[in-house]
Amino acid sequence: MNRLIVLLALAVTSTEPLPERVFDGLHEYGKAREPNGPIAETMTERDARYHDIAVGIDAACTRHPWPGWPHVACVALATTAAKWESGLLKTVHEGTLLGKAGERCLFQLHRKVSLVPSAKWRVTPEEWAATTGLGAEATARCADAGVRVLGWQIARCGIKYEQGGRYVASQVFAEYHMPSADCRTGISHMSDIRAGSYQSELMRLR
Repeated sequence: MNRLIVLLALAVTSTEPLPERVFDGLHEYGKAREPNGPIAETMTERDARYHDIAVGIDAACTRHPWPGWPHVACVALATTAAKWESGLLKTVHEGTLLGKAGERCLFQLHRKVSLVPSAKWRVTPEEWAATTGLGAEATARCADAGVRVLGWQIARCGIKYEQGGRYVASQVFAEYHMPSADCRTGISHMSDIRAGSYQSELMRLR
């Protein structure tokens, strides 16, 4: 009987739309990050932000598919990148807190993203400046830019998807954090930890 209940629960989860599954994970992430409740916002406000993030990332991966990567892997890796880069903090999301070099948005995008030679993946200065702000539209702009910058590293380095392989994800995170001309940035402990988080997210979303 218990096994039947578990199987039914899994069946229900598997039919839930992908953005809702992403949101479920973000909701649990927020509870773990702030176990006593949000400090700068209410739980309802945080959940609304998280829902915008989930929908924005899913839509961005649809608009800008990565060569050879399944949609769910794009969503899992982009979600992981945003969590590690910004902690999904409201202050970063709204743009009142920027990185040390002026990095913006939940993906902590540097202004040099406008120098990407490929128009397909490039984020213009105007687009970059518009990546902060609360609400569905601003969040979508942030997600769109983040997915494109990650996609550029994958495309230029020819990083192939391998069933959610940890080493492959480590390569993406390494080049995203510190791009190299020859795509040979050493994989740091930080990149490997992020890759492990991606693997967990991918398994949860499948």
